[in-house]
Amino acid sequence: RHQSPGLERATASIAMASDFAAMLDEMMGPERNIDLDKVTGKRRRFDDEDVDRYFLVGCSPYQLFQGSKKNIGYLDEFARHVGIDPARNSRMVCDEACKAEYEALPQTEKDRLGWERDTFDLLGFLIKRCDDRVRNAREQLEAHARRVEDKVSERKVGWQTRIDAKMRASEEAGEAGLVDECQKLIAEADALRAASEKDQERYRKEQSRGTDHQKVCPVSGAIVTKDADPESDTSGHYAGRNYVGWKKIREWHAAAAARRPRGPPRRPSSSRLPADGRSPRLSPPRNGERDRETRRGDERRG
Repeated sequence: RHQSPGLERATASIAMASDFAAMLDEMMGPERNIDLDKVTGKRRRFDDEDVDRYFLVGCSPYQLFQGSKKNIGYLDEFARHVGIDPARNSRMVCDEACKAEYEALPQTEKDRLGWERDTFDLLGFLIKRCDDRVRNAREQLEAHARRVEDKVSERKVGWQTRIDAKMRASEEAGEAGLVDECQKLIAEADALRAASEKDQERYRKEQSRGTDHQKVCPVSGAIVTKDADPESDTSGHYAGRNYVGWKKIREWHAAAAARRPRGPPRRPSSSRLPADGRSPRLSPPRNGERDRETRRGDERRG
């Protein structure tokens, strides 16, 4: 049903307010509107449940493909494959302070967490899906080209039938001594042959309109013009989110494989992921946990 203009404006205003609030939360923190005497002072940590660990490691497809329905579908497929709720990762927060905190960890601790391995496996899965997309797009263009050539061949047969008829008639006229008639029929056959070539070329261009000037981007699987390249990106493909995202994913995965041919190490069996897909929390405890431990110690000493 068609919404009234007033309702449409109200809906748009609510959406803008929501986006602005999210931006303020990111800049000033989620406690920006709480009374000062009620502020908890709790700081987000890198191992909080709502922090995007792929972002911490250096390549979050959830951030790269935000708003891309098809690419997010691949992420949901992977989440279901490993037994994780697909909606959970889409709500993760990309926090630069948390990223710096994670990057400061020694490599042994990063290996224990296993987030680099999680990212390596996820990106490897996505690359395979994208390679399937590349192959399917190429097959699509090749199949269309074959269909066009088949149709051109059919038209060529029709023209050739008319040409052959003229040539047979010219031979019969020559055998009968009708030289002028023979030469006339040969000229008509030549004219038909020239018309046939022009017709086939015109028909091929009409049927291939667009596709004969297209190619498949090997990074993203998108179909682009043959003359498209990063230096003369008139279509904006190479600056778009789809290409930039897939390029970063491929580069991160390739660099990780170059450092460790078998990929980052898997987390120790004692640190396997729980059912919700999150890694175990790290010590030291938070302020609240530390306070509870202090109170217990005081009670034991008392």
